[in-house]
Amino acid sequence: MELRKHCLTFCSAMAVHHGGEDAGLFPYLTREFPDKADAFDRLQREHGTVARILGELQELLARLDDADPERLRGEFDRLAAELETHFAYEEEQVLPLLRASA
Repeated sequence: MELRKHCLTFCSAMAVHHGGEDAGLFPYLTREFPDKADAFDRLQREHGTVARILGELQELLARLDDADPERLRGEFDRLAAELETHFAYEEEQVLPLLRASA
């Protein structure tokens, strides 16, 4: 039960975080740094990938009593790998722009 609760909290927070970037931050930065538009497009595509993985994980957690522990572990690993790659690229591309805008 705790795993479901923590995952739902995390999923909700991630949706809010990525939604804010997609709706506000990335359009602003694209206007300020049009040469980086491809980076923001990639980040938004990655947001979609993360959302799909989170949705699949939520489906598994909805059936936690019947879920295969190895499959569940694999989904968490897949999410972790995707987020690590995403956050590393985001830091590389976005942080210098935010510093330049300050």
